Amino acid sequence: MYDLKNLKIGDRLIRGKGALSQQCGIYVGMHRGAHLVAENVTTRGLCYASFADFLGENTLERIEHFQGNEQQRKQIAPFIDSKIGTNYDLSDYNQAYFTNFAQTPKVESPKLYRALVLGVLEYVWYRSFDLQDC
Repeated sequence: MYDLKNLKIGDRLIRGKGALSQQCGIYVGMHRGAHLVAENVTTRGLCYASFADFLGENTLERIEHFQGNEQQRKQIAPFIDSKIGTNYDLSDYNQAYFTNFAQTPKVESPKLYRALVLGVLEYVWYRSFDLQDC
């Protein structure tokens, strides 16, 4: 169990999403007495959710605390506000891309990277069968 009192704006929250996947969001503070999380959802795009709605039936797996300075932390909420409503896109704007960009200037998507690697491996595997037929 995590102590939510120690959360600060910009902390990444990671929860289970299924047997083999996770969902992550960025903590954006308290609003009307509830912890608020920004998450990028396939059906709604980038949106705000209460912490309880973010978790749903899942459990919080870990918290990755923001590693930047206080000036950088102050830029997170305006950045997220400017992106609210942006459509989810698996290759260009998925949840990992959003949370990585919100936390650091380094933008990458582990999910997309894994898909590319698996695609290349599958191509090589099928290609090896084509070469054997020669």
